Amino acid sequence: MAFSYPQDTEEFQKERRSYQTLFYKFDMAEWAPNGSDNTDHGMDYGFEYIENKEYRGYRVLSQIKSTEHLKKQDNLCIFDLPVTTAAYAISCAQPFLLFLVDLASDNTYYVCLQEYFINNPDKLTAVDKNETTVRIKIPDDKVVSRTNGELKEIAKRKYSFSEEKGLVLVQ
Repeated sequence: MAFSYPQDTEEFQKERRSYQTLFYKFDMAEWAPNGSDNTDHGMDYGFEYIENKEYRGYRVLSQIKSTEHLKKQDNLCIFDLPVTTAAYAISCAQPFLLFLVDLASDNTYYVCLQEYFINNPDKLTAVDKNETTVRIKIPDDKVVSRTNGELKEIAKRKYSFSEEKGLVLVQ
């Protein structure tokens, strides 16, 4: 009997490499990986920040994307994010990060999507109109590293979205 087995595709290989690169950059003395979302509806992985050896509920959700050909313009990394993922991120109370792994350089860039849309309200138009993608521009100095203090501060934030008030930072 000849069985047909699942194939290891280039996309699966890139995904594994991106996770390996990203996880290596987190200081696991201060970050606990919460696991993946196996339903694949927008969130790939969650991380909890452990402050002073205490679990205080500071979590970030994330979408992890990778590329071997990073698009850059000036000092910005360019990525076209599916609007369904953007809409999901906007609706989350916890910070939702886009991690963009450059497989050629092993750098991982990040942006808090709620902050991005608060600071770029014109980008909400693409999400509101249900276009296919929305262009995200990540400053190339937003790089994940074991000593990155900004990610810890982002983990402490909370957001709210409603039709009346829009997207706001709550704390």
